[in-house]
Amino acid sequence: MMQPQHSTYISKYGFALAAGLGVVAVLALWGITTVATTPAAARVTENEQQIAQYYTTSAQALYAAEAGVEEARARLRMYAGLYRIVDNTPDDPRWGISIGTKEVQEPGHERHTYERVDSLQKDLTYTVTIRHATHPTSPAVLRWGDARGEGVHTRNTTCGENIYVITAHGVQGEARHTVEIEATPEPAPTVPAALYVAGPLHMQGGRTHITGTDSCGDQHQAGVRTTLPPSPTGSKPGITPPTSQPRITGVLPIAYQSTHIHVQAMIDTLQERATVVYAPPPAEAASARPGEHWGHPKLGATPEAPSTCAERHIVHYDTHGTKGRIPQGTSGCGLLLVEGDVEIGGDFTWYGAVLVTGSLHLTGGGTKQVTGGIVAEGAVTIDGGGETSLVYCSEAIAQQTRYMPLRILSWRDDLPTTR
Repeated sequence: MMQPQHSTYISKYGFALAAGLGVVAVLALWGITTVATTPAAARVTENEQQIAQYYTTSAQALYAAEAGVEEARARLRMYAGLYRIVDNTPDDPRWGISIGTKEVQEPGHERHTYERVDSLQKDLTYTVTIRHATHPTSPAVLRWGDARGEGVHTRNTTCGENIYVITAHGVQGEARHTVEIEATPEPAPTVPAALYVAGPLHMQGGRTHITGTDSCGDQHQAGVRTTLPPSPTGSKPGITPPTSQPRITGVLPIAYQSTHIHVQAMIDTLQERATVVYAPPPAEAASARPGEHWGHPKLGATPEAPSTCAERHIVHYDTHGTKGRIPQGTSGCGLLLVEGDVEIGGDFTWYGAVLVTGSLHLTGGGTKQVTGGIVAEGAVTIDGGGETSLVYCSEAIAQQTRYMPLRILSWRDDLPTTR
């Protein structure tokens, strides 16, 4: 018996329907998945955009605060001209200035209103306050200076330059950022005499003149200051021959057993501001090379009169363990920082301070004139072959750091906030 043929067709059509429904189901599942996931992806993108925007505005607020700090530092400098912020009451713990458009109250209980000055720019939004740093347990104003006369600057309440607390609040959109620093003008190096020497001192010749009387102020010093004791016989140590002694004057001609000065500490502080790093020529070429000129002091009417100079340089010379030499005919204005032993021969003129960590040898005849002072941590030898005049001048020393940018002593960067 033959079987009916329609059953085969029914089976094929059923399979096609099942396959079609499967495809539809897959497409439906894909559509549902796409619809379900699209809002989440959009939310992720939106969050990333918000994070990026928050980071950008926070960074801009930080940059604004840093700009406020730099404006305050710049306007506290002596070189700021008409825009300089002048501290007329350096001993007043309540003194303060605000830069910006908002009135700012002094922190603490007195709520004293700071004097306000306008910012020099209008592109960034920040408010800055400047006040005196004070002792944590008293209202005494803090200073940065060499309180012990050792050449090392520390926080103290007796001497040196004021320490300023500069707080800047930067704003960008909804973000705020606060930066607070402590900064101070750079104190002058410690130069307590026309010639300070920690090691042996050897001088000779009647044409050597050393005066500690301040030729440009009222901070009179000893002519020579040494850490050594006087000789048992009462004679000046190292001065030979006795019949042709140098002329030394000052509040004391020679002050013995003086405080030891850490010359290396002073050089470490100042060398980062060097305008010249001196590298001498090879020894075979040094004799034929003319002297260096790092400024041109204007000499006084006599070798014993102070010179003058409006230039300012900081010359750093590291001898790297060898005996350094500065060629004859060299002149300069500013600070000469020598690490190691050094010999200066022939004519030499300097206005400012000469700091030497090792020994100093003035030799070779010629005329040597230093207005300001010399500090040497090793031995000093002054030959009598020429004319040497060391003239103490407080202004020649002080002006070398007076126009420098304020030194930052501490920096505190608060976390950003939003309004």
